[in-house]
This record gives sequence, C-alpha cells and structure tokens, in this order.
Amino acid sequence: MNYNVELSQEALRSLSRLDKQIAQQVLDRIKWLSFHIDDVNHKALTGHLRGAFKLRGRDY
Repeated sequence: MNYNVELSQEALRSLSRLDKQIAQQVLDRIKWLSFHIDDVNHKALTGHLRGAFKLRGRDY
C-alpha cells in the first residue's frame, strides 16, 4: 500500500533553500517512505502535534 504525501508551502520553501542534491535526496526519501512506511519505526508525537509522527529518514 502506498500513501499520498502532500507538502505544505512552508516545506516547499524550505526544500528550495537546500542544495539541489540534498533536496532531491529528501524528496526521494519521502517518496520511498510513502511506499514503505509500515516498515519504518516511527513515534507518535504529543501535545499540539498529536496525530503526527516523528521518524528518521536517514543520516545526513
């Protein structure tokens, strides 16, 4: 199963400020995660971020 990932305008602006190679790696990892999220350990966030999850994509 794959998931649809939508990036906020803020996320897109942040990506545009990164080196193009790094930004592409981030986008590639997000795409990979959309297909493999069930294979990744993630932690539920609390407080005002409840319903969101924290995960580590890779070491940069």
